[in-house]
Amino acid sequence: MKIKKENIGKKVQAVTSFNKDVLFKFLKRTKAGKYAPIDQSSLPYSRIKQQAESGEEQYIYALR
Repeated sequence: MKIKKENIGKKVQAVTSFNKDVLFKFLKRTKAGKYAPIDQSSLPYSRIKQQAESGEEQYIYALR
């Protein structure tokens, strides 16, 4: 799937697309202080948690 430059970072058909080179450049510039100083105390909270959803139901069986 080809990503158009004008759609980078925007939601297109419920999918957000990013160009990794643009993202890395932004992160490097942010780390260097080009955009805003990074508050070191907020770094532990900057991780994105992944959630996996399964369409299968979970069954628990027991014997008596």
